Order: sequence, then C-alpha cells, then structure tokens
Amino acid sequence: MIESLEDELNQISKIKTIENEDNLIGSLKKLKIEENQRKEKQIQYYQMSIKIQKLLITIQNSRNKHLKMKLSFKYLRERVDNSLYNTKTRSFELEFYYKNQNTYPNLTLLAKKYFVLQATTAEQESKKISFSQKIKRPFLQIKSQVDLSDKF
Repeated sequence: MIESLEDELNQISKIKTIENEDNLIGSLKKLKIEENQRKEKQIQYYQMSIKIQKLLITIQNSRNKHLKMKLSFKYLRERVDNSLYNTKTRSFELEFYYKNQNTYPNLTLLAKKYFVLQATTAEQESKKISFSQKIKRPFLQIKSQVDLSDKF
C-alpha cells in the first residue's frame, strides 16, 4: 500500500513537472512572441522616424528654395524700382533670368516687364536712342509702343 502511494505520488509529481515544463515552454514562447512584436514595433518606429526626417528635410529644402526665389524676386523688384544701377548690370542680371525662364517663371515675367519699363523710361528721357539699341541683346528687341497699365 505504501508502495502504491509512493508510485502515485511519483506519478503525480511527474505529471506536475510535465505541466510545469509545458507552462515554462508556453511562457517562453509567449516571451519570444512579445519580444518579436517589440522588435517589429521598434523597427516600424525607426522607419517612421526616418520617413518623417526625410519629409522634414524635403519641406525645409522646398521652403529654402521658395525663400530664395522670393528673396531674388524681391531683390529684382528693388533693382527695377531703383534707377541708380547702370543698364548693363541690370540687363546682364535679367538676361540670366530670361535664359532660365523654366526655373524662374515669375522672375522672367518681371524681367520682361522691367525691359518694357526701361524701354519706355529711356524713350521718355531721350528720344534719340531707343532702349533696345543701348543694350544690344538679341532678345531685347522691344517695341517702344507698349501699354504699361498692368505693370507690377
């Protein structure tokens, strides 16, 4: 009888150790799954942070480009309004914008208006020499009869 009780006790202890081992294996699997999920979330977090950084860099670059264009547009307007600079410097500067009109469409429009404005002011100052003859650029052949009602 004692032997049978000992055998039952051994069987119960074996069953409990097997259950404990199963529980340990199950808990290890859960830990591995949780660790893998944590790693995946961390990888997703880093990927998102990289995407956000790239987006911020893109936004900053576009802002800088817009700001540069805005500043050059403002600078060009000041140059148009200011008549102290000599004509050759202005024409060289505006010729650059005219040649790069795909890159600077607003500046090209302003450059054209500038040439028209300068042509009419030159005609008003002296009717002896037209503005296009002073500059001698092939694209500056502007007629002197131009309506400036829509300038700037």
